[in-house]
Amino acid sequence: MPIKQAAATIAASVLLLSACSTPEPEPAANPITPTRAAHNDAPSVRTPLNTERFQRDPCAVLTEVQAVALRLNPRGENTENPLAPQCSWSNDIELTNFALHFNTANPKGLQNLYDKKRDDNEIHLERIPDIQDHPAIIFTSTPELLSKGECGIAVGVSDQLTFAVTNSIPDGPERAHPCESARKFADAVLTTMKKG
Repeated sequence: MPIKQAAATIAASVLLLSACSTPEPEPAANPITPTRAAHNDAPSVRTPLNTERFQRDPCAVLTEVQAVALRLNPRGENTENPLAPQCSWSNDIELTNFALHFNTANPKGLQNLYDKKRDDNEIHLERIPDIQDHPAIIFTSTPELLSKGECGIAVGVSDQLTFAVTNSIPDGPERAHPCESARKFADAVLTTMKKG
């Protein structure tokens, strides 16, 4: 699969999870965690970030130095997506692909992923330790994708907005741990955005 096509495929899968859905009659409550109220499962963002500048230019979330440290090409490429600001990075030798988008289409932040989980129980969600004090959730359309070198991590920058990092690692030692690579990418993104 060509690099650009692979990155676009990754981004399309994350948007499937995070884009707005058509309102429907509310089903019986089926929360992921029984002890929490329905439709209020997501962790709160204690310190919201202003990301407007990066939404206008999503490729600016990584410096060239950061990208190289992550074993990616120095510059990302803005990829057209009508639903969300998006940028993709690749490694032309290892054929590794990363994509990032801001989920501006839905103002529910991380809660949107939990709502999607109710609609489709195949979706894999896993809360992981906060990244620089921002709540983060691993997600894939099916758990099997993790063993194929694919992972997505959504990070709350406010209670209304997330950014998502998705990757595809077809080969090499990092293929067995795609979520750790995605976490490192998200950590670098937060470092950049906190500098403004």
